[in-house]
Amino acid sequence: MTFRFLPLVLPLALLAGCAQPRVLPNLDRTTMLQGLYSYGAGDRDLRLVVRGNPFAVPQTAFDQAVERDMAGGGTLQPPPRPRLNPDASARPNYQLVLVFQPAPTTDGQDACNGQPGGGPADGEVKVAAAFCVAGKAVSQATGWVGASGPDDPKLAALLHQISMELFRPDDASPGAGGSSGGSP
Repeated sequence: MTFRFLPLVLPLALLAGCAQPRVLPNLDRTTMLQGLYSYGAGDRDLRLVVRGNPFAVPQTAFDQAVERDMAGGGTLQPPPRPRLNPDASARPNYQLVLVFQPAPTTDGQDACNGQPGGGPADGEVKVAAAFCVAGKAVSQATGWVGASGPDDPKLAALLHQISMELFRPDDASPGAGGSSGGSP
């Protein structure tokens, strides 16, 4: 077998990989989400906070696209209703925070703490996301994708994957610690 085509194939393979959304899950999965989720997010409005804007569009238009793409996400049921302007069903200490074009070390707790987002991207949209309860990131994920604008289906796919990670069933592993939920 010859490796003469490897210098051509490797960059093409890397470019192809950039076309798909990439999401890194929270490695600390000890917090039991289901109780917190059921009380504060399931089948009710959930305050959606969007910081940063990776595209040269008005912030309001970008925020509305994010709200649309986050609707009905996650695997926990019934689904939450992330809203920029939630109704009275929203619990005051619960929010979904998305920081676009964050600083490289931004994590979910930074998002809950008010970390600002950045401005227009050079084609790669990055996001740090957190499900925050009483100011604590109880679930978090980071992700990125090459996207051309707020209506790009790749951005919608990224936000769907982020939702799947944030609103996921509790780990069934023995000895998983953390709170079993309830109302903070």
